[in-house]
Amino acid sequence: MRTVTLLCALSMPLIATAVPLELTHSGRLLDVQGSPYEGSQNLEVGLFAAASGGTPIWTSGITSVQFQKGYYTTVLGTDGGLDETVLDGSDAWIQLSFDSQPLLPRTQIRSVPYAIRAHALTDGPVDASSLAVSRWSTEAGTSRSTFLTLT
Repeated sequence: MRTVTLLCALSMPLIATAVPLELTHSGRLLDVQGSPYEGSQNLEVGLFAAASGGTPIWTSGITSVQFQKGYYTTVLGTDGGLDETVLDGSDAWIQLSFDSQPLLPRTQIRSVPYAIRAHALTDGPVDASSLAVSRWSTEAGTSRSTFLTLT
């Protein structure tokens, strides 16, 4: 039992510092008459190294995605297919295929705050001494926000 506990304790810092290899993708799709899609629809997502042409560097496979008033959200990479070789910092474009029909043009993937801050780290891993949490509230505490600051 001590060995199992020790192994779990040793692996926790690795888990805490791991960069998530999943992307949340949201959008809205309308049919040719401008009506929003509803219910479960088949959607495939591909990542490409170019704005047009070429073969995908990663695909999601066809996934059943729920649509409400045309809006949808899906998480890419839940099957473990996204990794550092796909998301290596090179330019990448996302292309949707709806009912096996590609939707063009592709959209370039841009950095998000998480990635921009991680890219700026030069002093090694972030630990608890590098973080500060502060609170902000409006009159009478009706609205609160918590900020995490990296120092």
